[in-house]
Amino acid sequence: MMRRGSLMAKGRFRGGGRFMNANQSRFALGCFVFGCMLIVLNRAFNKAGEVAKGENRPEAANEISAGEPPSAMILGDSRTGVVVEVVGKPVASLELERGKRPIGILMLLPGCHHTALDFFPKGRLCDTCIGLPAETSIIRVAVGKGLFPVAVSPTGVCWNTEKDSDDLQRISQTLNELIVGQSLSNLPLFVFGASSGGVMASVLPSLFNVSGLVIQIASSASEDLLSHEHSITGKYPPSVYMHMPRDLVTAARVEDDLEVLDRIQAPSKEIRLLPKQIDESFFSSQAEGITSEESKTMFAALKEVGVLDADGRLNSDPRTSSWRETLSKSVPRLAHDDGFRPDESPVAELLNIAYAQHELSADGIEQALEFLILKHREN
Repeated sequence: MMRRGSLMAKGRFRGGGRFMNANQSRFALGCFVFGCMLIVLNRAFNKAGEVAKGENRPEAANEISAGEPPSAMILGDSRTGVVVEVVGKPVASLELERGKRPIGILMLLPGCHHTALDFFPKGRLCDTCIGLPAETSIIRVAVGKGLFPVAVSPTGVCWNTEKDSDDLQRISQTLNELIVGQSLSNLPLFVFGASSGGVMASVLPSLFNVSGLVIQIASSASEDLLSHEHSITGKYPPSVYMHMPRDLVTAARVEDDLEVLDRIQAPSKEIRLLPKQIDESFFSSQAEGITSEESKTMFAALKEVGVLDADGRLNSDPRTSSWRETLSKSVPRLAHDDGFRPDESPVAELLNIAYAQHELSADGIEQALEFLILKHREN
């Protein structure tokens, strides 16, 4: 016996319990073929709709896993990128070479008192950029993974997570600018946020289609996460928490967040950022513009006055210690060029990272992005 609707010998179909004549058979065959075409087209359109929402992009995941990032995305002094203003605040991103396309967007949200200009070095296309060491390192890793980085500044000193805030409006406008201006539609969106920016990052999945989060030196907006626990089970994006255990309050909140993520079946990863040992090459190896001789002098001076212990670790929080006075005397050229100003000085940032209590850091960012990329591919 042949199943109903199956093709029979002599070009005829069985239907309605009787055989059809030749004309009826040809007409039925045409309808069958047309119906198959409609099914194929319908599936194609459905797939396109899913991609438009940022979903189900195995082709993007395959590009990521291939380990061959687009060669067009170059980070250099003369090719820094573009800076536009959205609601009066800077948004900085790299330019794309014509014909090249990244496999994802990485939105970067800095902490309080910081802006998008921290992430890109000063150059021809961005003479107002600052280019702090950790931020530019994150950009290099992102570019190496084939991601298109865009950094957004908060409207005020810190991010405002209220649903009608100007900050959320700016993020939405920035995404629209990327999609239209840079033709970056259909790409997965990953978000990195530090401190206040990390809290802002945690609320974005409720408003945008986010494929993954990196929340650094911060916890999520825990009240929102808990209050929506049942409604977001199985829907919250993969998240990486990068924190400094020396900050006991944030460490405890991160632990609470990870427990919630386990309950709502959201993949998560914890990366702990520990204090660093400072040696003679510490400064010159991580910041441009500092020579190896200056780095040795800085190390010796800090050790001589007791800012560093015998193992080369900071004895106290550099935000309140007297290292500025010491280095101003030992490396006056660098003191003039760097300024040692909080939130603007590469040296200040490196010392804060070494102390490991509360500072944006590039340590572990490669593992964090690899985790999110892997989970996106699996999804």
